[in-house]
Amino acid sequence: RGLMVLMVQMVLMVLQALVPALVLTYATAMERRDHEVQEAQARALGLARTAADGYEELVQDVRQTLFTLSRIQEVRGNVASVCAPLLRDIRKNHPSYSAIIVADASGNVWCNTAPVATPLNVADRVSFQRAVQSLDFAMGDYRPGNAVFGGGAGFALPVLDESRRVQGVVMLTVDLSWVEKLGSRVGLPNGGVRTVMDSSGTILARYPDAKDWVGKTAPDAAALRDALGQRDEAAVKLSASDGARHLYGLARLPAGN
Repeated sequence: RGLMVLMVQMVLMVLQALVPALVLTYATAMERRDHEVQEAQARALGLARTAADGYEELVQDVRQTLFTLSRIQEVRGNVASVCAPLLRDIRKNHPSYSAIIVADASGNVWCNTAPVATPLNVADRVSFQRAVQSLDFAMGDYRPGNAVFGGGAGFALPVLDESRRVQGVVMLTVDLSWVEKLGSRVGLPNGGVRTVMDSSGTILARYPDAKDWVGKTAPDAAALRDALGQRDEAAVKLSASDGARHLYGLARLPAGN
């Protein structure tokens, strides 16, 4: 009996000695896991910021181009034979510009980088309407490509007279394939995706697999908008439409006007 008591006491003592080690090991593993999650969130947010910064630089470049065009005589003079060569030269020097056009105050196009045989009116374009209403630089929606505009995001700036009345509108379409180039340069984690979408959830650019996604609605657009809320950036974990949990780095892009 004395031997049995001794053996039980020894076992208890061994277990008591192991418990702090087990707790410490568990706590250490949890801390390591939390640290890894924080690192992943920081990296996802950093990648989103990189894309947002690149886009903002592009928007500022577009704004400056449109501002310059709206002030020069080649555009204000309403002479297509003088204006069109200038627009083509600018487009040639800016590979991300897929089209540049100039329209009168009613939306009738009189100068563009891709001549068309039939009259063209752009009064229904969101960027045109916003520019006319705000009398300022404006961003429109995404449009698929065609012979005149090319595909991408549309921007516009009104041409104003001395009384700030609209005389015309200069419009520019930006090819968003730069996201693909950025994605190939800036290493994404294994299985990572970089996506640019507008406020309606339409995918404007994506890397990789751009051709399979651009122009379509992002499956998780509503959940991502809700997750971002009024913030400019966020890192969140969400259950995606495919049933898996994904880590998202979200950054709001400049809204044009």
